[in-house]
Order: sequence, then C-alpha cells, then structure tokens
Amino acid sequence: MIEMLVGTILLGAFIAGVLPVVAWIRTSQHTTEQQRIAALELANQMERVAALSAARRTSEELNQLKLSPEASEVLDDAALSASIQTSDAFPGLQQIQLSLTWSNEARQRVKPVQLTAWFKPAANSNATP
Repeated sequence: MIEMLVGTILLGAFIAGVLPVVAWIRTSQHTTEQQRIAALELANQMERVAALSAARRTSEELNQLKLSPEASEVLDDAALSASIQTSDAFPGLQQIQLSLTWSNEARQRVKPVQLTAWFKPAANSNATP
C-alpha cells in the first residue's frame, strides 16, 4: 500500500515537471514555424520586387504588396511593410527593406522579420519615398 502511494506521488511529481517543458517545447516550435513562414514570405515578396523593372520599383508599387493567403492564415494579424531609400553605404543603389510582423498567441506583436536588398534604380529615379 505504501509503495503504491509513493509511486503515485512520484508519478504526479514527474508529470508536474514534464508538462511545463512539453508546453514550452510546443510554443517554441510554433514560434519557430511562424518565423520560418515569415522569412519565406518575405523572400517570395522580394522575388516579386526583383522581377519588377527598375522604373516600377517605387514606394507606390511596394505599398501594393499583399501577403499570400497561406501566410495570412498562419500569421495572425500580420502586417507587411516596405521601404525604399538610397543607401549611403552603397552609392548608386536603392535599398529596399521588407518587414513582416504579426501577433503571437498572447496577442502581443512579435519582433519583425526583415529582409533587405539593393537594386540599381531607374536612370531618372529619385529613390527617396
């Protein structure tokens, strides 16, 4: 009888210790998956930007970028933003930065995932927004 009681107590202590670890692992995996999807979405969006002619790479065009339905489904309250500017570090190039943020399960905004690329501007372009 005493062995059964001790076994039950040990099992309860084990379960009480393991459940928070399992919950933490699940949350960590979910967060990592969201970040992976966000990075892939930004890569796809940047490919779309790269496919544009230099004359069409404007702030107006970048503001028309929309998230894919798949990314919108996985990333709650996702917001995609884009900026274009000239780069002092790389004269003669446009710096285009895409940023994606979303809300986590606790409805808190997560740190944005960002992707930056440099392109040659159109011959008569002013790259400032």
